[in-house]
Amino acid sequence: MQQYFKESQSRIFTMASVHEELYESQNFQKVDLNTFLNRIIPDIVHLYSQDTHITYEIDAEEILIEISLAIPLGLIVNEIVTNSIQHAFPNYEHLRIDINCNRKESSVELIYQDNGIGIPDAYYSAEPKSLGIQLIDTLVKQISGSYEVWKHQGCAFHLLIPLQTELI
Repeated sequence: MQQYFKESQSRIFTMASVHEELYESQNFQKVDLNTFLNRIIPDIVHLYSQDTHITYEIDAEEILIEISLAIPLGLIVNEIVTNSIQHAFPNYEHLRIDINCNRKESSVELIYQDNGIGIPDAYYSAEPKSLGIQLIDTLVKQISGSYEVWKHQGCAFHLLIPLQTELI
C-alpha cells in the first residue's frame, strides 16, 4: 500500500513542479527542460532515498518546451526513475542514474541509464505488464514520441519527442 502512495505522490510532485516552474519564470507558457529535470529528479530520489542509496547526474540543454509537452514528459521521466528505483535494485544496493537531454533537430532526445539488473525481455512487450509501463506507452503516444529500451549494463531508455506536436 505504501508503494502505491509513493507512486501517486511522485506523480503529483511532478505535475506540481511544472506549475511551480511556470510561476517562478517570466514565461507562463513554457518551461526550461534543464531546470525542470533538476527540480523533479531530486524530489523523486528524496521520496525513495530512505530505501536505497541513489546518486544521479543530469546533463540537459536549456530547451524551452510548452506546458502541454512538459507535463507528459515529466510524468514519463517520473515513471522511468520510479521503475528503476523499485525494480533495478532488489537488494537496495547503490543506484546510479544518468539522464542526458538535448535538442536533436526539431525534437528533444532524452537518454536515461541506470546501473541496475536490467529489464526482463517480457517486461516491454506489445502488452505492457505494469501500470508504469502502460503510462509511459500512453504518454509517449500522446505527445507523438517514440522510445526504445536497451539492456546495456542496466537499463537504457531512449526517448525522442517532437518539439512541435499536436497532442492526441
